[in-house]
Amino acid sequence: MSDPGTFRFVDLNVPPHRSFLSAREVGLGVLAVHRNTRRLYNDALVLLENGRFPASVMMTILALEEAAKPLIIGPIGILLPVPPLIAISEEGKRLPARMWRAFEDHEHKNKMTLDMHLRVGEFPPAVREALEAIGQQAAAETNVRMRERATYVDCVQGAERWSVPDAVIDGGFALDLMRAARKSLGRIPTPAQVVNGCRKSDLASQVPRDRLESFRLWAESREAERLSETDIAEQREWIGAADAALTRIAGVAGVSREPGMPE
Repeated sequence: MSDPGTFRFVDLNVPPHRSFLSAREVGLGVLAVHRNTRRLYNDALVLLENGRFPASVMMTILALEEAAKPLIIGPIGILLPVPPLIAISEEGKRLPARMWRAFEDHEHKNKMTLDMHLRVGEFPPAVREALEAIGQQAAAETNVRMRERATYVDCVQGAERWSVPDAVIDGGFALDLMRAARKSLGRIPTPAQVVNGCRKSDLASQVPRDRLESFRLWAESREAERLSETDIAEQREWIGAADAALTRIAGVAGVSREPGMPE
């Protein structure tokens, strides 16, 4: 096997794959997603430090959306191809398209990320209380709207007809969001954990036993162990670098908040 997580060049115009995934492909996908989540967040840090506040918010929310994908590709891996008893129903016939559609649904990914990290993440207490008060669905819708408003001019209701990114997002808001996002992204499921967790899906009892066994065997393989070790090591390095960058940026005029804001 090559070094853990070696990803080769893929042509930009190659069609997307929207079908079967093996246990190994799920595991590699988890590492790929986590690396890209960290990249998106790091890009947001660069933008924040250089005063590009709306763009930093946009990239931060993209990082949060990306973080949901392991929760999507896991069930896809275990349930596609669709088990025979499910495939004969109308819902079963629509299942593959519906499962892959979630892979591209921004609101759904935001909701999944929020739900996962409310359960196992490290949200600051004030942020956790706010999220629990409004609910994950409303928070997910807000994140999607925030990303749109941080990116595009919009025509809005109220006395001020035009919403312009530079006018609605400042450095303090961007910093607060990035602090909360860093905390929420602090804990990740490893490739081995995601693949092994597939076998505990609500529909796993209807999946052929040999397919479930293939997922168990890969999750316990040396390759899965190496990928998971690599992911965790890279995650720890990212956490240290991101926290140091946030501390540095917080001291810059025009970015820092007043004392008492969540860290």
